[in-house]
Amino acid sequence: MAESNSTNNSDKFVEVGNNSAVQSRPNTPFLLTGTLQIILGALCVPTGVVSGVLTWSSDRFEVERFDRTFAGVWAGLFFICTGGLGLRESRGSGKVAILYLVPSIISSILATLGTMAMILSIFLAFTEPTTESQGIIPRTPLSVLNISLNAVLVIFFIVEFIIAIIASAFVCAFIDTGEPDISRIT
Repeated sequence: MAESNSTNNSDKFVEVGNNSAVQSRPNTPFLLTGTLQIILGALCVPTGVVSGVLTWSSDRFEVERFDRTFAGVWAGLFFICTGGLGLRESRGSGKVAILYLVPSIISSILATLGTMAMILSIFLAFTEPTTESQGIIPRTPLSVLNISLNAVLVIFFIVEFIIAIIASAFVCAFIDTGEPDISRIT
């Protein structure tokens, strides 16, 4: 056990939520979930931009599609902000744990809504009319690319949903026990 008058910051003790002493060192679960959220957000933003631009530049405006909302961009930016709070909490003393919990819950909701919107957009892309009065409108390589990008966004959103739920569980465990160990939650 470290002495309380040590000059090394990793050995100092701080008080958190339920007045239990924990070491002031990086919390690996917060560091891991925060980093993964930032990475997923950084992947969602460019994918959402390209998908949205491809949808708006398409000649097929018969059916409204949800990928025109740039959902990947907005959700990705929020995932990056949430991950930043997770990184902040990994170095913190537990005083701002709730500031990571709430955005993680909102991230899981955004990931669910984004998944539903992209799946609906893929469905609409496959069911939109492919005939005109004089002939068949073929699928262009860009429309196939757009559908593929929406499928990739679905995967990113599902992974973000899982990470956000795990991060929320770690924060709840941290608030309850003073350690981000979900096995200690009773």
